[in-house]
Order: sequence, then C-alpha cells, then structure tokens
Amino acid sequence: MKPQSAVARSSAISALTNRREQIIISTVSASEIIKELPKLSEAERRAILDKLRELAQQDDERWEQLLNDPQPRPKLEAFLRESAAEGELPLDPSRL
Repeated sequence: MKPQSAVARSSAISALTNRREQIIISTVSASEIIKELPKLSEAERRAILDKLRELAQQDDERWEQLLNDPQPRPKLEAFLRESAAEGELPLDPSRL
C-alpha cells in the first residue's frame, strides 16, 4: 500500500479541495477554513499552523522595519505629542 502524503486525504471534496489530494487556493472565507480544519489530518493541521506562524513572523518583521525606519513622520509625531499632552482622555475620532 502506498503511504499517504501530507496533503493526501479521503476522496471527499471540500471548500479547500477540488479533487482528491489537491488543495486549491481561491476565495475562501476564514469561517470556511475553520470549518474544514477538523477534516484535515494532524500533519495537515501542523503544516497550516507552521505556515501561519511563518506569516506572523513576516508581519512582525515588517512592523519592525517600519518602526525602525528613520524617515521623518511629522504628522505621526505631532499626533503622539498631542496625545501625550491630553493625558488619558479618550481619543477623539474626529481628530484621527
């Protein structure tokens, strides 16, 4: 018997697959993905979790780049100064 790969599964077609052993990328909502997760094998769920962690790390790295960018941001700096001067008053959405 041939061993199953990490993406192999039963012949059931779901919102994430279009035929046996083939995952498709299309417009799928988060709720559809969450609904399909229990149908995946442990290895498939682990692969998805690893990918989400990788994407989160990339997002963190991008924020670090933005925060460490020496480019002046006068509007942001002015907003921060004004916010600090206001103390703990709620932010006024009309000023954002």
